[in-house]
Formats: sequence, structure tokens, C-alpha cells
Amino acid sequence: MVSERQIKTLAAKKKALISDKNFFTSKVLQRYFTELAAMLTQRYGFKLAIKVRLKWLSKNPATGHDPFVAFTDNNTITINCNNELARSCKTREDKLDVIKGLFAHELGHVLFTDFEIMEAFYESISVCKWYPKKPDITDPDFIKNLNEIEVFWAKDPKNIKRFFSVVKHIDNIIEDGYIEQAFMEKYKGNLCEGLYLVRDIHYEQIEKIWELTQKTELDPEDPEYMHPFNAVAQLLLCYAKYGEFKYDDEDELEDEVAQKLLPCLEYVDSALIASNATYRRMHVNEVIVCLWPEIKSYLDWIASRPETESEESGEGGEGSGSGAVEKSLGSTKGTSTSGKGKSRPSDSGKDTENEEAKDKRGKAKKALEGKDEEDEKGEGEGEGEDEKEAEGSGKEDDPNPLVTGEGEGKNTEEIKSGEGGRIEEHDTDSIATAEDFDDGDEHEEEDEYEASEYGGSASDIETLLNEMATEEAEEELEEERLEALNKEGRSLNYGEAHKGMKVDVRRITSVPDSLKEQYNSIAPELCKISKKLQKLISQQLKDKRAGGKMRNLYMGRKLDARTLIRDDGKSFYKKKLPQEAPTLSVGVLLDESGSMSWNNRATYARATAIVLYDFCMGLEIPCCVYGHTADETTYGSLQMHSYAEFDSIDKNDKYRLMDISARSNNRDGAALKFMYDKLDKRLEEVKLLIVVSDGQPAASGYSGSTAETDMKTLKNTYNRKGIITFAAAIGSDKQNIERIYGDGFLDITDLTKLPEILTKLILKYIKV
Repeated sequence: MVSERQIKTLAAKKKALISDKNFFTSKVLQRYFTELAAMLTQRYGFKLAIKVRLKWLSKNPATGHDPFVAFTDNNTITINCNNELARSCKTREDKLDVIKGLFAHELGHVLFTDFEIMEAFYESISVCKWYPKKPDITDPDFIKNLNEIEVFWAKDPKNIKRFFSVVKHIDNIIEDGYIEQAFMEKYKGNLCEGLYLVRDIHYEQIEKIWELTQKTELDPEDPEYMHPFNAVAQLLLCYAKYGEFKYDDEDELEDEVAQKLLPCLEYVDSALIASNATYRRMHVNEVIVCLWPEIKSYLDWIASRPETESEESGEGGEGSGSGAVEKSLGSTKGTSTSGKGKSRPSDSGKDTENEEAKDKRGKAKKALEGKDEEDEKGEGEGEGEDEKEAEGSGKEDDPNPLVTGEGEGKNTEEIKSGEGGRIEEHDTDSIATAEDFDDGDEHEEEDEYEASEYGGSASDIETLLNEMATEEAEEELEEERLEALNKEGRSLNYGEAHKGMKVDVRRITSVPDSLKEQYNSIAPELCKISKKLQKLISQQLKDKRAGGKMRNLYMGRKLDARTLIRDDGKSFYKKKLPQEAPTLSVGVLLDESGSMSWNNRATYARATAIVLYDFCMGLEIPCCVYGHTADETTYGSLQMHSYAEFDSIDKNDKYRLMDISARSNNRDGAALKFMYDKLDKRLEEVKLLIVVSDGQPAASGYSGSTAETDMKTLKNTYNRKGIITFAAAIGSDKQNIERIYGDGFLDITDLTKLPEILTKLILKYIKV
């Protein structure tokens, strides 16, 4: 038997050897994020569980960039924990905070991005239609822009594909700003600390206005050249996410790059506070129309580049023909995109925004307005309509129905390093793209992201490391036990009937989360049967262990003077000495032959095992559960599946029960011998073996009367050694089973009563 001390000692050794890769890809950390997601989504009213996958992928040698940073398909969040953001951190605590920040961003999309509206928007743009409607703009210049856009669509099919990529990029910028502000507004704690850290690192990487302007003035052939629209997009992202612009001197606000953004800021503001996804797209359309001159110049420049044709010659798709645009938009630092996915219920009611960011936006707008008085009048136009629209959005912003249908292809919202803008079908940019991080001396000397500022992960890491080390220790000990079980099983003498038989003991050494989820979904109802029966005798068992007095007896040696006034004659008592817990051990052997798949027999056998095991554990009765099949790999073989052992190392045996299934043949005699031997070694006074089967023995060279004789002999032999056998017959061959087990035969006609009948059977052998 493995002691707690052994586990702790081994866990301490394991803990010191856990590498970053092992830590960040562990099931423990994955479970940690899954539980965080469950907590936040349930608080927000979602019913679907969000899964989390953690990867450890290195840079692509060909491109020098990470394959991806993080993405979500609105059901699963996947994060590459070895992304350049994490690698730039000095401590494991900071790395965990970065992963938390990326997780928070993706969870923000799950919580606040309406994927159905987003897809409708993209599909409409891809076929030259405005969604939800054509922009309603009264400014003459903007009307001119709107007309030019529609003419541009009609000229060349490639125009719409390139334009589509720009639209996705701008929509992505605004969506990122919206979901991050919404997340920070609603949630606090460690996840937000991680998001703040990621945002701070990203903000440091964003170039100031003068730096952007310098790049736009370079020769277009210079590798550092940046088209003015790229600079505007970067400034738009900075404003959308942080509510301000980066500059050294306010005079930079007079630069052409900043002034080009001024006319559309009111539409950006309206989009960022619109919790209604449809309204948000209306304002995105307005931003696009407003920026059309810059977009048109940019698309013409892209089309004129000699390498554009080769870059856009990839496979088809809604975004095919736009590869050069997407590659160029990669210069926008920190963008991420929203792919396809099922919609969650959206936030309804008032439009919300982080107050600090809102205040910064107001200051940024005023600063720009002060630099160009001629734009003051235009800046105020349309403001009243937008305010009314924002105020009215609460009425129409009811939660969307939760869609749970299946059948769609792979849909992802992905953060992809090394590529910018909206990627075809499902690929996306990173929140802070890997190619944008400066590994120069200046960055190395900076010490702005000390763990003390984002220290929420320090205690988490210690807890997670302990949990992880314990799990590793338990898994190692489980593997050692499996080895011992196989050695023991193969050393047994099974008799002439099984001469030359190969024995294979199987046991899940590391229980997957899927089995835990399955157990937790069905066990509560089943265990009500167990708890009800435990309650019947639990108090009596406690009294037996504690000892005391038995009062109100008609006869006895000791008189209870306090009861003499009564006339019922119950005036005697006697002392009860404390007694040990019931000396009973239980073994459960389940037939896992192929026929158990018929009429849900394996399901009832599994339910029975769950109830029996819970009952025994509740009353501290040693219990082991095995399933058996034969000829699964080779003829003349026995496979014993260990689901629960008398001493559970990792306390996960109840979850292993979910693996009980119908498999192949059944060599009952050999399986009985295996179980009898385990029980025979126990020290309890009463040993009970419960066999659940649906038919007679049937394996290669083992069937008929010879096999039945073998089973009868085993039963009688071990019965004399004190092992009591009961066989629950749940199949059509009940007469055969009764012939074999005799007085230990149980005819279970109603399978739904199987768990309760067998549990009550155990009660008979608990001496109270």
C-alpha cells in the first residue's frame, strides 16, 4: 500500500525538476484556465463550457516567427505558451501573467464578440453589399467617398478581395478595443492583471507619431517604408485600445498621419461604446467611408507592386487575392482577428466602456481638435444621431439565442504571429505580433514588468507546481503498480483450462479530464442511491465504533434508576465496548464481452459499479472493481481492466469507472481466479465477490460444460476459504449462470434496479 508520505516525498523531488515547457503544457494549468473560464462564463450567464488547450511551439525556422500566439473558435481557446511575448519575460510568474493576458483577450472574444453578426458583416462585404445597411452620411465629401467605393468594387474582382481585407483589419482593430475594454470593465483580478501586462508590453512596442511619419516619408523601396494608411491604422489601433496617441511633443498631432484620423474619431468612439454588434458594424462602415482616400491610395499602391500577383496566387477562399494586403497590414502592431464561431448571448442594456480609456479618448480628440480649428465644425456633425443611437441600443440589444448546432467546419478567432490584418477564413494576427518585439539592448535594460507589479501569479504558481508534482508522483506510482499487477497476474497458476494463456492487466495511469467530466455529469443522480443506503446504517456504525450504553432494556444486570418511575419495565441497561469497523472487503467483477453492448447492459454495469464503489467508500469498506474480456488482441489471452483498487493512490478510481465498456470475448474462469486471488490476500473476516455477467463463458477454446466445470470448481474452492460469491445475471443465459453459481445466483430482471439490489446485498454482511 502506498502511503501519503511516499507521495509527498516523491512529489517534492518532482517539483524541482518541472521545466517551463512541462509547467505550461500541463493538464494542471489547462484545468486551471478551464475552471477560470467556467467561473467567468457562468457568472455571465453562459451554459456551454469553454475548453482550453495549451501548446509549446517554437519559431518556424523558415519565417523566424511563431506559428501562432493564441486563437479561439468560440468553444476552445488555444494558446502557444512559447510565444515571443512569454519568452521575453524574465520570470515564470511574468510568463504566466502573459498567458493569462492572452487567455483574457480570447475569453473577451468569447464573451463579447457576436460571431454570427461578424460573419454576416464579412459575407456581405465580400459580395459588395453593406451590412447592416448602406452608411447614412450627409457630409458631401463622405457621400463622394461612398460612391467611389461602390465604383471601385465594380472595376475588378481583385478590388473587392483587397478591400475586404482592409475592412476586416479595421473591424478587427475596433473589435479588439471593444472586447478588451468590456472585459476590463466587468472583471477584475489576476486575469485582468495579465491583460494589463500584455497591453503594457504592446503599448511600449507601438511607435510614436513622429516615428510613423518618418517611415511614411522614406523611399517606397526602403524595407522600413510604411504607407500612410499603415501608419493611420497603427494610430487607430492605439486610440481604439488605449484611448490616446503616442508622441513626444504635442506638435506631432499636426502631422498629416494624425490629422487624417481626426474626421473619423467620432465614429470610432460610437463603435467602441456600442454593445450591439450590429450598431458596431454600422460605425465601422462609417470609419471605412471616412478613411476611403487613404484606403484607396493604399490599395492602388498594393496593386502597383510587382510582387503582389505572386503573393496573391494562393488557394481560393473568401479572402483569396488579398495576400499582399494582409502581409502589408502586418505592420500594424498588436492586432488580432475574429474568425467564425457560434454566438454567445451578448451583453444587453447600456453601452459600456472603461472610464479611464474613455477619458483618454476625450483628451486625445480635444488635442487633435485644437491643432486644426477648421475641423471643429465637421467634428460635431452627426454627434447627436450617434448619441441617440447609442442610447437606444439597449432596447434592441437583447441577447442572441444560444446556438449549439454542429456540422460546421473548423472555425477560429486566431492571434497569429507574423501576419497582420484579417486572415482568410480563420487565421489571425497576434495581440502583439512576435515580429514586432524589439530584442535590442534598450528593451533588455528596461525593467518595467517586475513580478511585484503583476504578482497575482506567484501564489498560483506555487499551488499549481505542488498540484502538478503530486500528479506526476501519483502517475509514476500508478505506473509502478501497473507493472506489479501484470507481474502478479502473469505469475498465477490458472489451471489446465487456461494453460499457455497470455494475461494483460490494463489500468489508466493518468485519468484524462474527459472521464472526470463524464463522471461528474452522471454520477450525482446515481450516487443518491448510495447515499440513501449509507444513511440507513451510518449512525449505527458510528455508535458501534464509539461504544456507549444500551438503555431501556427489559432485562439486564444493571438498573437505570432514572427510569424506575416508568411503568413499561424498560429499566435496565448494559455497556457496549467500542468495536472496529466492519471487517468486510468487496470485489466487483464485470463482464465486458461484446454482448454487453446489447440493450445498454454495459451502461447498467457501469452505473452499478459507480453506486457500489461510492457506497463502499462512504462506509470505509475496501473495494476493488475489475472488468474482464478475452481474445481482444490475440486468441488465448485474458485482459483484466483495473478500474478501482483497494487502495487508490491518486483518488481518481471513481473516474476510471467511466471506461467500463463492452469489448470482446469472456474467459470467466481465468478472471474469477484473478479476483479470488486478490480477495484471498485480504485480512478482512468477510470477503465478498460480486460478478455481473450477461451470459456463459465464451472464448477461444474455452466454452460449454468444460468451462462451466472450471468456474464451479473455482467458486467452491474459494467458498471454503471464506470468499462468498454472488452472480448478477442480466442477460438471456440466466439458467446457465444459475447452474454455475447455485445459491449465489441473482436474477436481475429490471436492470434499473441492479445498483440498488447489489448495494443492499452488501448491507447484509455489515454486522451492526
